[in-house]
Amino acid sequence: MLRGRSFYLKIVLENIIDELLHELGLSRANLIYSGGGRFYILAANTPETKRIFVAGLCKVNQQLARQFQMSLYLAGGNTPVMAEELMGEITIGENMFQRVNHVLYSQKQKRYDDEMMVQIFSLMKAVIRK
Repeated sequence: MLRGRSFYLKIVLENIIDELLHELGLSRANLIYSGGGRFYILAANTPETKRIFVAGLCKVNQQLARQFQMSLYLAGGNTPVMAEELMGEITIGENMFQRVNHVLYSQKQKRYDDEMMVQIFSLMKAVIRK
């Protein structure tokens, strides 16, 4: 049963990755790593990319909240990276993975924004009424 659940989550995550890549106008070549419930995408550091990424995360979390009643959540974060860092020529304090993991940690402390909390409570009221 555990393997089945793990496989299901892997398929869900791959679908989310494909949707984000599509929305960002990127290909699978921009996916650096996917595994263990995590993924890293290399994308342009622009306001438009950040907007699309945040909107994609919100959309996914709304769907997950509706389908799984808050038992699944997707955290996401970003950090700027220079080409020299990718090539291993320079190190800026923590590496890019450590930096983005710090962003994810702080985001996980506050899973849902105010708008999402209103939606969650509305869903809970609907379930209780049934």
